[in-house]
Amino acid sequence: AITDFNLGIKLNPDSASNFIMRGQCYYGMGKFNEAINDFTRALEMSPENPEYNYWRGLAYYSWEKHKLAFDDLCKAIRVSPNYYDALLYRAYTCEAIGNWKSAIFDYGQLIRIKPEDGFAFYRRGLAKQESKDKTACGDFKKAVSLGNEDATDYAAGCK
Repeated sequence: AITDFNLGIKLNPDSASNFIMRGQCYYGMGKFNEAINDFTRALEMSPENPEYNYWRGLAYYSWEKHKLAFDDLCKAIRVSPNYYDALLYRAYTCEAIGNWKSAIFDYGQLIRIKPEDGFAFYRRGLAKQESKDKTACGDFKKAVSLGNEDATDYAAGCK
């Protein structure tokens, strides 16, 4: 696929979508630097595209460059406030840097978007637990009631 996108870029170097698709290929191969270069090129052509910011943020996250990931994910969310995947990875990024309050906020936004998302309740419970928030048990119990099995042991440990 890289060869095809290289040809597409050669034929149409002003097509942001060719750079995004090639970047996604590089991302899937774990070539984060190449992916980020392509996502950056796409963003130069279309700076307000939330998908392009999301993909670059995801690549930075995967490359463990959390500050850069956070910045790009924030840009994606600013343009598209209900961008579920961008919120999810911003929450993961916040967890990676120990910013539990922001992670809790983002998981709350995910729950606002999908109120029956047991995974978001579970992850928010974990973030609350890390921040010593005493309301974590409620999230674990809600996660279990929504079918999230990962929360079962946590909910069982609640009083």
